[in-house]
Amino acid sequence: KEYRLKPEEISGETIAQVEPKTKPEVFSNKPVEKGTALSKEEVQKIADEYNANRRGGPEAQVRSFDELHPEWQQMMRDRGAESSTGFLTGDNKGVFLLHNNLKSPEIVKSTLFHETLGHYGLRQKFQENLDSVLNEIHRTNRATREAANKFLEDHPNEHTGPDRIARAVEEVLAGRQEKGQ
Repeated sequence: KEYRLKPEEISGETIAQVEPKTKPEVFSNKPVEKGTALSKEEVQKIADEYNANRRGGPEAQVRSFDELHPEWQQMMRDRGAESSTGFLTGDNKGVFLLHNNLKSPEIVKSTLFHETLGHYGLRQKFQENLDSVLNEIHRTNRATREAANKFLEDHPNEHTGPDRIARAVEEVLAGRQEKGQ
């Protein structure tokens, strides 16, 4: 089952709702490291700083995995992504930081880079041509192709649709943004 994630304003608080869609658009970050998770307040402070300084782009929101809509939780379980540190919503308007999986301020910031500079940046730059650009990169760039194929091998349930190659290349490029490469 595939979903599109969509934030909705209710009583002044943004909460998550899920709308089935034909194309998967959830992007999760790396699995959580061992150690104690940051508190919601610690992650919120970093998110607030990001939100105050952003010029356009998705708004950062802080939740725990258990605070997500049940359908989102199930979709992430189905993809083996319940230990993810964050994700960009399918409409590109929100980045959810999962505080229970974030172990340091550096991981919070790298998650923001991954989701905003990586996924959001690629989507804004290439828009409706994104998949064809990503597929061309896969075809012509051996290092990226190998990294994308490894991503698919390591995460067999995360991207399963017909656009799985493009999504894997997008993950590789987003990961490079996260690392400043």
